[in-house]
Amino acid sequence: MDLLDAKQKRLINAWLQRESGDEYGRYMSTWIAFNALCYALFADKAFRRRPDLTDDRGLNGISSGNVCAAEGRIEVRVDGRISIRIDKPGRIQIDIRERYTEDRIFSEFASKFQSDYERWIETPEFSADLTTFLEAIRRTKGDYVINMLRVDEHSVDSDPAEMDARNIVAAITDRGDLKELVDVLYQVRNNMFHGEKVPGKPNDDLVVKAGRPVLEHLVKRAYDTVAGSDTVGES
Repeated sequence: MDLLDAKQKRLINAWLQRESGDEYGRYMSTWIAFNALCYALFADKAFRRRPDLTDDRGLNGISSGNVCAAEGRIEVRVDGRISIRIDKPGRIQIDIRERYTEDRIFSEFASKFQSDYERWIETPEFSADLTTFLEAIRRTKGDYVINMLRVDEHSVDSDPAEMDARNIVAAITDRGDLKELVDVLYQVRNNMFHGEKVPGKPNDDLVVKAGRPVLEHLVKRAYDTVAGSDTVGES
């Protein structure tokens, strides 16, 4: 099975083989390879129509100057989303636009390769690297990485699954669940991008160093599965 063209293969391999110096550079190079693989396979799934709610064309949102008496309801969901329904008064405009939603390609990756992943982690090298990574992110109540944009809402005594549902952390409750692993690796990447993981901080260094081999296993094994090659680097 060969689902990648020559350009996509060259791009993925170029980032995998890049000499990036420290562990942070190596993690980001490997992530770019992972992103390129996911985009090549699942980009069509990431372009979805999404609604924007406005009270008039051309506005970015409903401003405080537009406040008036209204009838309706607001529902705050467990995952942090807010659903707003306005019954009265007046006109509500919903603009539906097609947008690229990056995280969908990673969800699609997890769905496609879940059964393969269950075999991959039975191999001694992958299993050992995964164990090391789980130990690096282990906390009192479980294995997780904090979403540093919401660190003020984190509590060491809270249930990781509950905090995960609220996007406060990305947690691994089942080492055999690829979606959980991808979400945690993605959170490490996001924390780095947002300037919340700092080279030289022992815990940050440990997580990044332990996470990179696991991410590399995913890229290389998925690549070999879809690229019609037993060896990463052939194109």
